[in-house]
Amino acid sequence: MNKKIVFDKSLLKQYLGFILSPTFIGLVLFLFFIVIALIGKLIPMNLEPDYSQRFFGISWRHPLGTDYAGRDVLLLIFKGAFYVIFIALLTGFWATLIGFVLDIVAGYFGKFIDSLISRLIDIFLSVPSFPIMAILASVLKVNDIISFSFLLAIWSWPSLASSIRAQTISLKSKEFIIFYKIYDYPILYVIFSELLPLLLPIVLINFINISRGAIVASVGIMVLGLVPLEINNWGMMINLAIGSTGAIYVPNAWPYLFAPIFFIILFQISLVLLSYGIEDLFDPRLKN
Repeated sequence: MNKKIVFDKSLLKQYLGFILSPTFIGLVLFLFFIVIALIGKLIPMNLEPDYSQRFFGISWRHPLGTDYAGRDVLLLIFKGAFYVIFIALLTGFWATLIGFVLDIVAGYFGKFIDSLISRLIDIFLSVPSFPIMAILASVLKVNDIISFSFLLAIWSWPSLASSIRAQTISLKSKEFIIFYKIYDYPILYVIFSELLPLLLPIVLINFINISRGAIVASVGIMVLGLVPLEINNWGMMINLAIGSTGAIYVPNAWPYLFAPIFFIILFQISLVLLSYGIEDLFDPRLKN
């Protein structure tokens, strides 16, 4: 009986340890943002202007106050979540795809191709990415989130490059890869069946880190007013709050400025915790 009590306490301790772990907290926060993004995108919300409610402070009816047009700030946060999160994840996807393909090719084939892609990576890493992205977004007049995310991805993939390339060079000297080469196995089979599973932890961690960087870049470009996207977007909310609406000078309007900033930081935290969790999962040396 005593053993059972000790076992139950041990099991409870394990559950509590998991629930309070950074990985679980990050996952819960991430899923929370996915849910509010889907709610904001799929469920109709009343965002009609009501100027009689302009810049009302926090109340039961408006938990985060109202904006310059009398619209509920909390509903704007829900509505704008989809754009910020979708741009971040789509940028991560494009950049990971570009970086993975180029670096697998460079690391697997080596020689001239490896040298060429290495020089390309060095060029991209040596150029400040944010000013280039901001200028291109303005000049090309990007007005949809798919094009915008692809533009961000073009300058984000090199962060994935060196790590995958180094791992691929290391793996291609392994016996099982040499075996596949000797017997002329299809390159795609070797890449997706053998290399990808081994590189997956690096790919996932870099995907998350690129998505984090995309949030900062996309919001920064929108705060500067260089991309004419939805006014519900969190970056545009900050732009309007510190710019044309004058919200920054109205005492009751502070939630309109700080609410999107708070949610951006919270989403960043969720991605950081997820990244730590993946590192901890795949690298036993990091435990404790």
